[in-house]
Amino acid sequence: MTEADTQTTVDLVVGQTLGVSLPANYRPFTSTNAAMTLLSTSGGYPTGQPLKELFKAVGNGSLVLSTQTDDPCQHATPPCGMPVHQWTIHVNVAYASPGGDINLTEADNQTTVTMAAGQTLHVSLPVNYRPFTLTNPALILKSSTGGYPTAQPLSALFQAVGAGSLDLSTLYDTPCNHDPTPCPGPYRPWTVHVSILYPPPTQSPSP
Repeated sequence: MTEADTQTTVDLVVGQTLGVSLPANYRPFTSTNAAMTLLSTSGGYPTGQPLKELFKAVGNGSLVLSTQTDDPCQHATPPCGMPVHQWTIHVNVAYASPGGDINLTEADNQTTVTMAAGQTLHVSLPVNYRPFTLTNPALILKSSTGGYPTAQPLSALFQAVGAGSLDLSTLYDTPCNHDPTPCPGPYRPWTVHVSILYPPPTQSPSP
């Protein structure tokens, strides 16, 4: 990442590294989020050398990496009026099982899943969750059984076929919600954010 990448979002898989290179007048980063660890740092204000830092994704989570420019005259009395420039990126870190299946249950609500194209994703939810509907071409629905109103647990199998991001969402429903006088039962949402980071592998030409 460079100065031009400010205000962008980066999706990482646990184990990946993230390098940041900024001009010398930027302060070194401070990061306390358990999803990322700082591997190395050099330069930055006040060393007069370009700022170079290397991070590693070590756990599931989201964080903001942020720093700003500085100058000796801003610490004088009175300080100078030199403008301060902010640099910020948003980082999402998730676990992935390259080449293997991913299995989700009701307990995985509001989590983030990172996949590689070709992987399959199986969702198992209790009775009365509505079947899924998809509009994102990066993830296709291979099969679906049960769910409201069948009185059977919902089981859905998806496959990642291209790079992209989407929210996989459904609602917990009950028959009384559709009575002439609906019951007060709430529609309980279930949502997982899915990031598909890699395009499908290219085929090697036949010898």
